[in-house]
Amino acid sequence: MADLKEGHEAYKYMGGYLQDLNTLETRYPEFTTGELAVSRAALEERQRKVQQQAETLGISIEAPASEFGELEASSLPESTLKIASTNPNRLVLGDAASIADGGWLTVHSYESPVSAPSSKKHSEPGHEFSAIEVEGYAGENIEDYLDGLGESDFKLQMPDNTRLQWAFAVYLKQPALHYTRLTPGDCVRGWITFQTPQVDKPKFVVYSRKRTVLKWSIPED
Repeated sequence: MADLKEGHEAYKYMGGYLQDLNTLETRYPEFTTGELAVSRAALEERQRKVQQQAETLGISIEAPASEFGELEASSLPESTLKIASTNPNRLVLGDAASIADGGWLTVHSYESPVSAPSSKKHSEPGHEFSAIEVEGYAGENIEDYLDGLGESDFKLQMPDNTRLQWAFAVYLKQPALHYTRLTPGDCVRGWITFQTPQVDKPKFVVYSRKRTVLKWSIPED
C-alpha cells in the first residue's frame, strides 16, 4: 500500500508538472524541443503506466478535475469509417487511419475559436482556445490492439513546425476525451482542447505514440 500511495502522489505531481510545462511552452515555443521535450515525453509515458497499473489492480487514481465528468469507452460504433489508403502523413479531417491490427484512429473535426463557458477559463494574451474531436477503435486482436487513447497522444503542428500540447485540465467541448484504457473491441471518442495563437492557424493534427505518427491536415478556410 505504501508503494501505491507513493505512485498516487507521483501521478498528481506529474500532472502538475505537465501543466506548468504547457504554460511555459505556450509563452516560449522554443521550449517545445530539447531537454524539456524529452522530459515531457518520459513523464507522459510514466503517468500512463501508473494509471494503467492502478486500473489493473481495480484502484481509482485521481485524474485532472473536469466540470463535466468522464467519458467512458464504448463498443464499436454503428457507423464504420472507411480506412484511408493514402499516406498516413497526408490525411484530411474525417479520414480514418489504420493502427494496430484492425484498429483505427480519426480526427473528425477542428474548431476554433472555442468559447469558455466559465469565467475561470481564460486563454493567454494573444491566444484563443481551439478543439479537435477524435475517435479511436482498439481492434479485435488481443495480441495487437490499441490499448489506450488520451489527450497527450495528440498535438497541433504550427506553420513554423513547433507542436502545441493540449491545454491541461481545460475541457471546453463535451464530451471531453480523458485518457481511456481500451480492451479489444472498445472504441472511444471525445474533444481535446488546445490554446492556440490568434494570428497563426495550425497546419496539422498530429498523433504520436511510440513509433506511430499520423497527420491530418487542417483546412486553411
